Amino acid sequence: MARLSGWSERVMIAVDATSASASQVDVLVSLPVGNSRIWDAIDSSGEEFEVTLSDGISLLDWKLDPSVTFSSTNRTGALIIYGKAATYSGDADRNTFTPEANSVQALWLYIGKSGSNEAYSAGGSVSSPLTGRIISEQPQAAYVYQPESPQANTPRIRIPKISTETLTFYLSMTGSLLKATETFNGATDFEEVDYVKVSSVDGGVADNIEVFDATRFVYRNGETLIRLSISGGTDGDDSTLLATVATVSPDDTTVNRQILEQRFLVQIRDTSD
Repeated sequence: MARLSGWSERVMIAVDATSASASQVDVLVSLPVGNSRIWDAIDSSGEEFEVTLSDGISLLDWKLDPSVTFSSTNRTGALIIYGKAATYSGDADRNTFTPEANSVQALWLYIGKSGSNEAYSAGGSVSSPLTGRIISEQPQAAYVYQPESPQANTPRIRIPKISTETLTFYLSMTGSLLKATETFNGATDFEEVDYVKVSSVDGGVADNIEVFDATRFVYRNGETLIRLSISGGTDGDDSTLLATVATVSPDDTTVNRQILEQRFLVQIRDTSD
């Protein structure tokens, strides 16, 4: 199982570690005003949350950010997630958080357990926390992860783009994440996305059309999607965007993780008026 018992829903947090080294960090997460899944599932106390590492079960300490007024009515609030041993003071059943360097790392926020109070009131102050983000959008379509043909010269997924455009699209991990043999807490979630790295090349040379720090995660009805963004480029160029996705599971942690690579051929073509 990769779910905590008793919680009806969960949403993914994307932690921007694109410029971070592999060391313990704290995280600051603003609760998005437009995410009704969150606000409809909690009470006025702001304490009906739980936070885990990307495996979905390893607990992290957290508390409401006292610098942001929490209001379920006005939909305002933020969480401090303690990932450094020095700031969560060694709470016995909690873990530290060390993101993969130069990645966008996944965490889980659990909601929908009435009467829970998991906030860690003893948590200390934090300095230089990373930013975690939760999005509210509902993807209408997505590319489904598919391995490349070993004899192919170009990626099978092609994305046309004008050089002045910034495009956002989604990669669905449906069918590539392992499921549990039995249902737990109403789901068969088992293997999870741990982190993603994004890069781009043009003719073997770094191209930098990716907007790496705009990478986000969406979880809906047992499906994990990765939001990717691209911008810029030169008219007439064909660039390859590479999304490298690492997985994690409760049983094997990172020992038997998958490293999945999805490539996109971004064809930049300007049009004449």
